[in-house]
Amino acid sequence: MGMFALFEYFPYSEVLSFAGVIIGLVFFVTSADSGALVLANLSSRGMTNDTDAPVWLRLFWAAATGLITLGLLFAGGFASLQSVSVIAGLPFSLILVLYMMSMWKSLKEEGNKRKASTIGTANVLDSGKGWKARLQRIVSFPGHAQVEKFLKTVVMPAMTEV
Repeated sequence: MGMFALFEYFPYSEVLSFAGVIIGLVFFVTSADSGALVLANLSSRGMTNDTDAPVWLRLFWAAATGLITLGLLFAGGFASLQSVSVIAGLPFSLILVLYMMSMWKSLKEEGNKRKASTIGTANVLDSGKGWKARLQRIVSFPGHAQVEKFLKTVVMPAMTEV
C-alpha cells in the first residue's frame, strides 16, 4: 500500500501502479515456481544432480501451496497467513540454531588448526634468532648433517628428559 501511496505523488500514477502490480505478480509467480520446484525435488526419489522432479509433481506442489494460501486468506485474512508462516518457520529456526552451533564448532576447530600451524618450531630450530633466520629456514631445506645435529642437540635431550 505504501508503494501505491508513493506513486500518487508522481505523474502517470496509474501507469506506475499498473507496472507495480505486474512486477509484484512476476515476483510472486517466480517465487512460487521456485518453491514448487524445490518441494518437488525434495519429495522425489532416485534423482541425480542434473535432473529435476517430474512436471506433474511440480504442478501438484504449486497447486497445493496456492490452495493452502487461498484457504488461509479466505479463512482469516492476511493475519492468519502471517500466523501460519511464523508457526511453520519455528521448526526451521531450530534447524538454523543447530546449523549455527555446528558452524561455530567448525570455525573453532579451524581456528585451532590455524593457531597450531603458526606456533611451529621456528624458535626451537633457530634459537630465537629472529624473522630472518625463520625465513631462511622456510626457503631452504636442511641437509643430512643439520638434521643429525638437531636430533642430537634438541630431540635426544628432550626425549631423555621425558
